[in-house]
Amino acid sequence: KASSENETAQLHWAWKACTGNFPTKREASRLAWTLNEYRKASGGDEELAWTALANVLLNLDTTLSIH
Repeated sequence: KASSENETAQLHWAWKACTGNFPTKREASRLAWTLNEYRKASGGDEELAWTALANVLLNLDTTLSIH
């Protein structure tokens, strides 16, 4: 399991890669919460949880409208 600091950096990177902006505190908090919810839903499967989160990020309106 990734360290909390490393995970936060990974979440920030994923958000910036998809939206072009760093996440706000609220967005970062929501990302971490969502990842943890996917972990619970997947029975702790890290790969599945991250894949589900990536799917969400790639389907954001902000991601879809980047030029």
